[in-house]
Amino acid sequence: MQIEDYVDKIKTEIIDLRQKQLHINKHQRNKCAYKLFRASFKNSLIKRKYFYALIKVMTDRYSIDKLQPIRRQYIDKWNRLCDAPKNEPERTKESLKSMKDQLDDLEQKLSRESLGLEHFFREIGQNYEMVSDLKLQEVDDPDLAVIAAEMLLQGYPIELMDGDASHVPLTWIGAVFKSLQYQVGNKHLFVLSVLGIQSSGKSTMLNTMFGLQFAVSAGRCTKGIFAQMMPLDSGLKEETKCDYILVVDTEGLRSPEFVNIQHSYSRDNEIATFVVGLGDLTLINIMGENPTDMQDTLQIAVHAFIKMENVNVNPSCIFVHQNVTDVAASDLNTTQKRSMREMLDKITKIAAAEEHCSEKYRSFSDVIRFEENKDIVYVPNMWQGDPPMAPPNPGYSEIILQTKKRVIESMRNSKPRSIDGFAIMLTDLWNAILCQNVVFSFKNSFEIQAFNALNTEYLKQSRVFRRNAMIYSYQLRNECKQLTAVEIANNGKDIFDRYLTKLQQDIGTFKSSMNSYFDKETIACQWKAQMELQLDDLCKEIKKELNEGFTSVKNKIIGRAEIDARINMHEEEVFQKAKQLAEDHRIKLLSDENLECEFTENWNKWISTIPGGEDYIDVVESFERIVVESSLISDRDEVARVLLSDLSQIDVQEQDVLFDERLLKLRLDNRSYLAEANSSLHGIREKYMKEIRVHKSEGSNYTKQLGIYLFSSILSEIGEVKLNDKIHFTLKGKIRLAICNFKWLVSVLREMQEQYRGEHDLKIYMTLQKDRLWHMFRDECREIQISVKMASVISREIKSAVVVSLPNKCAIGVIDHLRNSPSKLFTNKMSVHAYLLIAMAEKHNFKSFVHYLSDPIRSIEYFIHRNIETFCFRTNIAGKTLLQEIYSQNVRKIFMEVKQTISALCQKGTSTMKTWWPSLIERIYADLSVKRNIGVNEDGILDLEDLKENLLLELKLIEDSIITVYDDISIFEKIKYDCFVFFTSDLLACRELCPFCKGLCDLHTNNTHGSHRTELHRPKGVAGYVYAKSKKLSTMVCTTSMRQDNGFRNEDTFGKLYKYSDYRSVNDYYKSWKIEPLEGKAELFWKWFMATYNSELAEYYNANKTDIPRGWKRITWEEAKREIMKTYHL
Repeated sequence: MQIEDYVDKIKTEIIDLRQKQLHINKHQRNKCAYKLFRASFKNSLIKRKYFYALIKVMTDRYSIDKLQPIRRQYIDKWNRLCDAPKNEPERTKESLKSMKDQLDDLEQKLSRESLGLEHFFREIGQNYEMVSDLKLQEVDDPDLAVIAAEMLLQGYPIELMDGDASHVPLTWIGAVFKSLQYQVGNKHLFVLSVLGIQSSGKSTMLNTMFGLQFAVSAGRCTKGIFAQMMPLDSGLKEETKCDYILVVDTEGLRSPEFVNIQHSYSRDNEIATFVVGLGDLTLINIMGENPTDMQDTLQIAVHAFIKMENVNVNPSCIFVHQNVTDVAASDLNTTQKRSMREMLDKITKIAAAEEHCSEKYRSFSDVIRFEENKDIVYVPNMWQGDPPMAPPNPGYSEIILQTKKRVIESMRNSKPRSIDGFAIMLTDLWNAILCQNVVFSFKNSFEIQAFNALNTEYLKQSRVFRRNAMIYSYQLRNECKQLTAVEIANNGKDIFDRYLTKLQQDIGTFKSSMNSYFDKETIACQWKAQMELQLDDLCKEIKKELNEGFTSVKNKIIGRAEIDARINMHEEEVFQKAKQLAEDHRIKLLSDENLECEFTENWNKWISTIPGGEDYIDVVESFERIVVESSLISDRDEVARVLLSDLSQIDVQEQDVLFDERLLKLRLDNRSYLAEANSSLHGIREKYMKEIRVHKSEGSNYTKQLGIYLFSSILSEIGEVKLNDKIHFTLKGKIRLAICNFKWLVSVLREMQEQYRGEHDLKIYMTLQKDRLWHMFRDECREIQISVKMASVISREIKSAVVVSLPNKCAIGVIDHLRNSPSKLFTNKMSVHAYLLIAMAEKHNFKSFVHYLSDPIRSIEYFIHRNIETFCFRTNIAGKTLLQEIYSQNVRKIFMEVKQTISALCQKGTSTMKTWWPSLIERIYADLSVKRNIGVNEDGILDLEDLKENLLLELKLIEDSIITVYDDISIFEKIKYDCFVFFTSDLLACRELCPFCKGLCDLHTNNTHGSHRTELHRPKGVAGYVYAKSKKLSTMVCTTSMRQDNGFRNEDTFGKLYKYSDYRSVNDYYKSWKIEPLEGKAELFWKWFMATYNSELAEYYNANKTDIPRGWKRITWEEAKREIMKTYHL
């Protein structure tokens, strides 16, 4: 039976047992004492206390009356068995065995007949868990967990572990502590636990130390694990930062009643690990001076905590030697203390060697905090003489008081934990112990929540930082564009340093915000060093991008120095001709239509004298010539064949690669291997696409040399792609992919060439200036005031600058809206991934998953792009799209700032255009890239009041016209790349997939300094894995696989068998993944998916349909969706 089928079978049996429990509860609850006990929950607190006191007296009496006859019977049979060889030598082995069986039955009867108050509370807890498991709602009953929390506050113990079944009712305990937190608020606990062999005086010590009520009489030893709360006085609260001590008492180890029970040794080890793990401090109780009885158990506990060191379990302990007769034992046993320390260090070294971490753990105190000069206590006998007539020994109380002081000292030095933190720790620790191998089993949900919260905070702060860096980049580019080649060569570094200083200030703010977060959330401090490394990496990357942007614009300005000089010369020449023409036509009083015809006729004559640009290379012809003439390819026939084929097929096809034959035995389908190859190819394309963008931003032109470099580099890098020797590209595959991917870049190269022509071809540039010069010509022909004329020129220049700057402003606006949106879609990587899965599933069609199965990263990229587009084009009540709102807001804001600046500059008085225009540029250059030379050499005196009035009027008209001519598609095309890169760079910074099920890592940062993990592990069949013999899709889930001691083999091991518990030894990539052996609720989604699309999935992977566990078939889409949304807090 496969493990998933076994797990499903167990779950089904649990539900069946719960149904039987419900049936019994319904038909017999009115006939038993349970009804009376439960009815007491409706009474007042004082009545309940009297009732429980009565119940305790009655159960103690019942236990004594019931157990004494059984004990006498047990002693009688035991004596008969001992005397049998002497008195009845004729007895056969069978009859002796029968007597031993009777003794065993009596032992079990002693256990079964024992009755106490805890048994009633246990039934309440069982009933609560039944209601929870069966999703029932008993509205007529009071909230059981609330009542139990009240009783816990009143000093009654709560049973954490059922001593008879060795079961921890996690649902019940979680509900009680949740209710407890609701009643007392966000209080903090110090957890004190005790561990020792049976009848060593553990409960008596706790009762003496704190005045508690753990059971120590009535013929019964403590059975199970109990916790009791004790409030602290105000002085201790202030000193220790704790509000309560939670004292945890346990049943004794090496219990005689479990000697004959299989796995009793394992039971002791489980209890020891559980109790030591729960406690901030553990009192290890030892009878006498010799700790040998506890050695094996301590070794197990030490081993367990070495294995769980990654989850910040850091317990401490005090060894308490009970019944030591010599009052000077503490001083005389220095040698014994040393021997004990050596013994503890020895078992630590043995455990560390098994876990391959001997360098890290050299002594016992490296695992469990322990100081032999302080943490070993010798306690005398409680009685002076032989009971029952012996008086109490005052020395016992004195030493217990000293131990209590040591406990309080430990409280002062420890970090208190919250109530919900303790409940989560208890749940996680018990789930870990239930796993067969605890090496990978401890999943600390509380710390995972803290880690996720830290990542979300980091993402929030990093987005603010990166958003500001984008603004600085835009502003730096605008300011640099105001400079000439000489100015940027001389002063450019100073300007760059100014923006770098702003960036450094933001880095300081970023780090300060994260440090404040760590000060507030102390549990996150364990990842502080890792997060600081990631922060430093991000800051270096942003600085590098700012520097590259500056270098790019600097090179462009210096490279354009000659062409800019020629442009200015021709522009001035044409302007003077236009001005002269205007002088000639000023007295003719022509209409605008006639003037425009006259201007156009002369314009064509002026332009005809301007030299055209250089001869430009046809990029498509150049591409074909480079491919055909390449010396790197010897197979000319293959080149010709590829050039005649469909060049749009840029992805890897099966005929492009060779597979290792061993892989075909491990997986029937090759899609996953092709997806890996395509991922590498996608990276190569993006690399050279980025290079072309850099060339484009520097104002470079396409050249044959650039084409040769691109093609040879792509061909070379495709040849160097190695996927762990799993697949290899064929020679024909390399040729085809290099040609097709080079052809894919041709359109971008043509865009680069067109941009170069527009900026460097004099005739093209001057043609684009016709409209501006026409308006200047028309103004010159009119007899208008100089302030009106200048207002017209200035407003047109500002309009051009606003139109150019709007895409950048809108990109920032969209980013701000998305990162602050109430929708949780872009909150983090996990949320966008979950929303994608939900969106695909709600189409109720297997085809919607096909692209995701082959390439989840690109599917998420497409999903992000599509949602950015959807967000931008979503309409509001007024019928406007959100992008239109952002566009209009930015237009209004820009013009408002420009108007305010103009109003400040146009106070009463006069000025000239030569002095006023540079003053305006100096105040607006950061946001608007306006030209310093606007073709106006007007020396006339400007009346600033008139200029302001006319200019504000012109700007209002232009503002309205820009808003009116808004074009959704045009603006979105200009901003989509920046928005897409902003979100994918943090949401998909980590693109690693689980080595088993190919589930995507949940971490959004590029986690080079930590482990990868995911809450969405999947059945391996979803990734195409099959069972070797049946060729059926595998239903194994990574997390459940880790619970067993079986092995695995796949393409990464090349058929070699590895144990799941040793998966990290396969290679560094496997080592970087942390896979917990605990079922995640989010896995319901993939179980539902596999059960729903079993046939389609098998056909997709060319495999056989698998045998779906029955429990998976019962999962509804609503359940799967609810769990995935709950897991990721959607």
